[in-house]
Amino acid sequence: MSRKKVTKTEDFLNLMTEIYDGWKDVRDYDTDHLYYDRTKWISKGISDEWWEYPDDHHRDGDLESLCVMIEQFLRYSMIVKETKIGMFPKVDGIDDEDYLIGDEKMNLKEKEKEKKRNESLTNYLLFRE
Repeated sequence: MSRKKVTKTEDFLNLMTEIYDGWKDVRDYDTDHLYYDRTKWISKGISDEWWEYPDDHHRDGDLESLCVMIEQFLRYSMIVKETKIGMFPKVDGIDDEDYLIGDEKMNLKEKEKEKKRNESLTNYLLFRE
C-alpha cells in the first residue's frame, strides 16, 4: 500500500517565513502595484512571451504572487479578480477600467461606446423638433 506524501510542518513554517519576509515589502505597494489580477497578469506574460516559463518566472515569482494576493486579501477583503463584468472587489476611489489586463478591457470599452451611442440616439430622438 502506498503512503501519500504529507508536507512536513517544518517545510510549511519555512515557507510562511519566506512569505512573511516578502509581504513586508508588498504591504507598502500603492494601488497601481497591487490592484490587479496577479494570476491573469502572469498568464498574459507567459502567452505574450515576456519570459520563458518556468525558466524566468519560477519560485521567486510564485512567492511574490502569494505575497501580493495576501496583501490584496488584507487590504481589499478579497483577492483581486478580473472578470467579464469588471474587477472585483469594487473599491471606492478606484476606477477598475484602469487596472484591467485582458480582453475584458476591450469588452468594457466597447460597452461604454455602445452606451454613449445609445444615449446620443435617445437624446436626438427625444429633443428633435
